[in-house]
Amino acid sequence: MDFFPPQSFSDFLLVMEVLFLVFVPGLYLLGRLIWALGFGPQPTALADKMERIRDAVAPRVASNLFETSKELERQSRWPFNHRRK
Repeated sequence: MDFFPPQSFSDFLLVMEVLFLVFVPGLYLLGRLIWALGFGPQPTALADKMERIRDAVAPRVASNLFETSKELERQSRWPFNHRRK
């Protein structure tokens, strides 16, 4: 294992290429196997539930984030009372 950990950028690219060539087909085949064994609809239903939760929560989180951002911006200009920088 002379090439691990990578000592140069070319060694790093070699390691990334090997990882890519091993994991991409492996994960693809694992997904096909899971679907063929009949476990596919369960993760699909779980993903649908997670999307509904995300769609319910995301607008509130975004509005809170924008409010916090505006408050922090206002506080950063505090001594000058709303003068633009």
